[in-house]
Amino acid sequence: MYGHHPAYFAAGKGENPLVVRELMPILKGRADVYIAGHYHSLEHLKPVDGVNLFISAGGGRPLYPVDPTLPGVLWAVDEFGFAVIEVEQKQLKVSFIGTDGKELHSAMIEKRDGPTCSGGEGCGSVYGNVPQMRLKTGGE
Repeated sequence: MYGHHPAYFAAGKGENPLVVRELMPILKGRADVYIAGHYHSLEHLKPVDGVNLFISAGGGRPLYPVDPTLPGVLWAVDEFGFAVIEVEQKQLKVSFIGTDGKELHSAMIEKRDGPTCSGGEGCGSVYGNVPQMRLKTGGE
């Protein structure tokens, strides 16, 4: 899923209450990834309710400050750059590239077998039970 405004970001209060309230419940159990722009930075945030979060907005001026030490942040920089998204049947890779063409950060997300949920709110929707993706870092 792609949207302009991020739900969460690596600065200040770290969230957009409207997106968190209105969009995140829709994505839960239905989307593996939410990639946003708007906040002029490059960010990889911790998954929320099974949704992996990325911000690729390093092409705007001015760059916005980030705090990579915030609890929900896996990686964040206030640098110019862009994201390359590679999608295969069972995996998705997001790579952040700097203005020098070098990779700054990447994350591989692998599709798990089985449903994300087994009953309850958000399950059995018109989208059906969608298999969840698992974040794979360099240490796995």
